Amino acid sequence: MKYELIKLNVNIESDIEHFYKVGAMIRLDHNNKWANTEEEHNIQKVFKSKPLKNIVLLAKSEKSMARLIAYIDENNQGFMGWYECSEDQEIHDFIFEATFDWFKKNNCEHVSGPINGNTWNNYRFNETCSYPLFPGEPNQPLYYLKFWKDCDFKPCQHYTSDVPPKEIVQPMTREELDFLLASNNLYARNLTEEISTEYFEKLHEFYHVCFSSNPLFHAISLDEYELINKKTTAVVNSDHSFLIHDADLNIAGVFISFNDYYYSLFREALDAPKEYQTKKIIIKTLSVSPQYRNKQLGTLMINFIHYQAYQNGFSQVIHALMHNQNLSSVKGKEKFKTEIIREYCLLEKHL
Repeated sequence: MKYELIKLNVNIESDIEHFYKVGAMIRLDHNNKWANTEEEHNIQKVFKSKPLKNIVLLAKSEKSMARLIAYIDENNQGFMGWYECSEDQEIHDFIFEATFDWFKKNNCEHVSGPINGNTWNNYRFNETCSYPLFPGEPNQPLYYLKFWKDCDFKPCQHYTSDVPPKEIVQPMTREELDFLLASNNLYARNLTEEISTEYFEKLHEFYHVCFSSNPLFHAISLDEYELINKKTTAVVNSDHSFLIHDADLNIAGVFISFNDYYYSLFREALDAPKEYQTKKIIIKTLSVSPQYRNKQLGTLMINFIHYQAYQNGFSQVIHALMHNQNLSSVKGKEKFKTEIIREYCLLEKHL
């Protein structure tokens, strides 16, 4: 089979639009109607905000296509992202060989992926299933993971989505929550669009402090965070999302939940995955300021959010996309006896 390699320029609008179109065609060929074929058009924003050495590649044959972007950060760490590929091992190997040659020519010996620019954007592979359980979950054909492993990529970071059993959650009213928080000079506010705007700069700083130790974390500008914050507030369930602050309005913790879009959309579809028949709420963010860790703030809020969710008719609460060494994940497994329902990974390769 003859393959053609095309190099594009991340700074040329027509090149990147073509790159997006190729990705959409590949995803449509996967023929998974439950997976989202849309893509965030943010490539140029990512590389404009932090110029990085990069190469944009497409591979084509009569029947197959593949695409990816490789880039190198200021620490000479290599990354691969925006990857899509037809179910064709040979075209995958073809585009990867060209990518590895580029890394070697740029004296880069260690590569990780998939990461679309940074961990604020889409990253990771889903190891469990090829269709998403909730919005924002990584989803891709499972052969993607096989293709990468066949090129000697090894899992280096592991993540899970977990569900605690209902019976371990203790009853708690909002009045009881407020009383317990006030005894520690803390106060809870439902995380609405207005609150997100009011605490906008503090939230930006808070997340950078809380997430700085996460693997492959990269700081982003206030302007970049503004776009992420707007996207988050558009889908957040304010009744089950909270900002905790002290008497000086310093943020002590943030807990963000959102409703299950797939339940709303597909619960009556007879051929839908059975998971879409369960009314779920997804806890995406469980963040506590370092000075309040080991003070049971996370445990208190998780218990309250779970209990209120069950009271409001939700059947399941998912702790989404937790790094398996993250403090919240470790403590959650210990205290709430969580069951792993999905697993994900990042991969790495030494060239």
